[in-house]
Amino acid sequence: MRIVVVGGGVVGVTTAYELNRRGHEVTVLERHSIAGNETSKGNAAQRSYGVVYPWADPKMVLKAVPWLLKQDGPLKWRMPPSLEAIRFMMSTLRYAWAPGLFGLNRRAMLRLGVHSRERFEALENELDLAFDGDHRGLLHLASTPEALDGYRQTQGLLAELV
Repeated sequence: MRIVVVGGGVVGVTTAYELNRRGHEVTVLERHSIAGNETSKGNAAQRSYGVVYPWADPKMVLKAVPWLLKQDGPLKWRMPPSLEAIRFMMSTLRYAWAPGLFGLNRRAMLRLGVHSRERFEALENELDLAFDGDHRGLLHLASTPEALDGYRQTQGLLAELV
């Protein structure tokens, strides 16, 4: 099969390598002249396998709307918004309030994160990469009891999946 991977960061290059190992013909499209020079560079190539959160959640929607209105917010909204952007927002809102969907999506994302971690570690060992990193995890500091409860829930889900 011929496959195109868009983006030559940590995730794109790792995905392309895995697909190539499985016998696929893979092309990586990267707009920069070197790999790993955008998101991977912006987050110092940090791999946060357990830090996942589906967009389709009422709490996320309530956070995202104010972000759209801030010039320096993490979400950008071109004015006037495109039809595709409006469709995306409407779908997100519809899924956000669909009963039970958030939990299913979160578990699926965490399973993918666990798999990604396992594959990256195997790749690192297989290729003897000079990776300047560690696999001990991240430190999360909870500023509220609710945040601490959220971190504990995530840890519980990850413990189930490993």
